[in-house]
Amino acid sequence: YLPDFIVFKQRITKELTTLTIFLEFLSEEIIDRIVLESNNYYKQTIEKDSYMKQNMRPFEADEFMCFQGIVLLMGRLKKLEMHEYWSTNILIET
Repeated sequence: YLPDFIVFKQRITKELTTLTIFLEFLSEEIIDRIVLESNNYYKQTIEKDSYMKQNMRPFEADEFMCFQGIVLLMGRLKKLEMHEYWSTNILIET
């Protein structure tokens, strides 16, 4: 499913939020499917990986949305290396 961009473009107003626009392209149905399939993959691989077994758990749609928000914001704030986006070091945290 791809949204009809021409129709959507006509509905763009100042009142639209970033989330509304985001969900136009990535619907809740698609998000739920991504979460379901990611958790299925997790269940299939957890037995093979002791680190995953001890340190990870299935995740939910709200956690996926938070992660997507962070990934989108990463495009607005440039860091030198990927791990710096997740750092808690006071010198480079944002």
